[in-house]
Amino acid sequence: TVWDHRWKAGRLRDVLGNLAEAQVGVIGDFCLDVYWPLEPEPGPVALETGRPTRRVREQRCALGGAGVVAMNLHALAGGFRAFGVVGDDPWGRELLRQIKAIGWAEGMLDADAGWMTPVYIKPYLGDEEQERIDLGMRSRLSEERADLLIAMLERNLPDALVISEQLGEALFTPRLRAELQRVIHENPDTLFIVDSRHFGGVWTGVLARLNAHEAAAAIGHPVSLADIVSGELAGRAALELSAHTGRPA
Repeated sequence: TVWDHRWKAGRLRDVLGNLAEAQVGVIGDFCLDVYWPLEPEPGPVALETGRPTRRVREQRCALGGAGVVAMNLHALAGGFRAFGVVGDDPWGRELLRQIKAIGWAEGMLDADAGWMTPVYIKPYLGDEEQERIDLGMRSRLSEERADLLIAMLERNLPDALVISEQLGEALFTPRLRAELQRVIHENPDTLFIVDSRHFGGVWTGVLARLNAHEAAAAIGHPVSLADIVSGELAGRAALELSAHTGRPA
């Protein structure tokens, strides 16, 4: 691979080998997964619609998206720094509460007015997940909030930063991506790891973590999720992405 010998020789090993002492951060799409076990029998008919209702037996909320990365870092390193935004809604308050319970949340900024916290509501009948209800998929970060978030990141830049994207241009607008790329170039001693569903092939100076389908799409050879990416294509994608980023992929 064609990546800087400084990482190969020592810095990568130093950071990953001493996670308990290293400062590690996550910037990305912090979401909330909400689980609704349903009563098996329909509830009473609603007077307003004349249709049967569904009763939720209980509600359980868990961190999703970049929050899963944060939980893993908490387990491995004992802490992390979170950078993102939360909406002024009940889901956002629960999201922030859970982040604060396991890590540093000062980098979680209030979002723009109208921003809906990303939520995946998963109703279950028995062990079978029903149609999922998604909230906040159309939210988009303003340039002002992007600049504030980058400024917060630069003031508190950790030893290693995971860039976790799964919602496209909700948080990761062109402005945020450009400013984040600038931060990457200006901080060569910081380890940047990208886990990006839609922009995995655009970054430079990062370690890229992609699945085979994402990697194939990143080099211009998308493969249907119903099909298997060949070993030859996956290998070629890894080499091309590594050549582009200057780090392993």
